[in-house]
Amino acid sequence: MIKKPAPRSKRIRGSFTASYTTVSSKKTSVIFGKKKAVISRIRKAKPLAGEDKDSRALALVCADLIEEKRGADVVILNVAKFIQIADYFIICTGKNKKQNQAIADNIFNNSKLYKVGYNASFTSIQGYEEGLWVLVDLGRVVVHIFIEQLRKHYDLEFLWAAAPKIKR
Repeated sequence: MIKKPAPRSKRIRGSFTASYTTVSSKKTSVIFGKKKAVISRIRKAKPLAGEDKDSRALALVCADLIEEKRGADVVILNVAKFIQIADYFIICTGKNKKQNQAIADNIFNNSKLYKVGYNASFTSIQGYEEGLWVLVDLGRVVVHIFIEQLRKHYDLEFLWAAAPKIKR
């Protein structure tokens, strides 16, 4: 007979205590003061009403901004059904590091984004200095800007093949 390990407790900041069991358990119990709540480990967030429409408009504006700086092979993928961190991935190719940086600058510093209801507090840019793979996180839309060799190597279109492509 296999014994289950005893629940462990962790004390964090005053009266907060979290009780948990092994990784294989499906539920976690959390105690806040005298109240006890059972929280499922996997939560499925439901999108807010109108969120997809705003995200789609933002993705289309970003694709136009990419094409203004001569970005090639622009692909918009609707990944909302597969992940919770974003609704759309935009994947494009620049000819060199400087062009990738110019595309990221055009997206990051453009007033067209604010016309579709974009909130600047969600913006993050990664890989800008190197310029090989620049990732611009706009909250519900994530833009991947590659040089050609890295785009072929990572092949995000194949990884997200089940995600529907958005036609413009």
